[in-house]
Amino acid sequence: MGTFTNLETHVEPETTLFQQEVDVILAVIDQVLATFDEYLTQGTFILDGQKMGEDAKCILRFNLENGFCQPMEDTSDDIVIRAIDDILVWPKYFTYGYHSEPNYFGQLPSDIYKCGRRKALVLNTTFGRFMASFYANFASGGHEENTALLLAVAESIAQMGKEDKILQKSNQNLQWLMTNLDQNAVALVRDLFHNCAHPTFKAWKEWHEPANSSGELTLFFE
Repeated sequence: MGTFTNLETHVEPETTLFQQEVDVILAVIDQVLATFDEYLTQGTFILDGQKMGEDAKCILRFNLENGFCQPMEDTSDDIVIRAIDDILVWPKYFTYGYHSEPNYFGQLPSDIYKCGRRKALVLNTTFGRFMASFYANFASGGHEENTALLLAVAESIAQMGKEDKILQKSNQNLQWLMTNLDQNAVALVRDLFHNCAHPTFKAWKEWHEPANSSGELTLFFE
């Protein structure tokens, strides 16, 4: 696995994910990055969770091996923090061009919202939502890889929460219009879960099956 620096994780009971689930997301990110034409060594990733009616909480945050990147005046840290903050202030302020009158935050549809260099994943579930942002300065300049990685993270969360019908629908909605790069990233995640040959996925499966059968696991944010 690649090296993640300034790694910050918050797991059960502080947030909705267990350590084994966070480990899977880290492994997914590493495996997807390895499929790109260049394995990025500078950039920032954040995953937050928000139970309905409560404040958002950080679940996972890190920089890539060589820390944050600074494409212009803002660092990658600045970009991803702003990307999620712009989701949290909706509907009072919204820079992503979506307007509605919400009864609760779940009415902001699951999507990857984009404004300039900022991209924010919103993945709704029955009892809350996940929000994520990733920025790395790819040589191509198009940043399509940033979107592909966010879709892969969404797929991994959906794979770990198959009992949540809202989550499954949210993830399906994200995948309506995918590029070849997006499709390859999502297919890789499905293969990793199907085969469970990777040590992290094998460890997750060995933990998940008995925990799920015993009733230890509930829907995310429940």
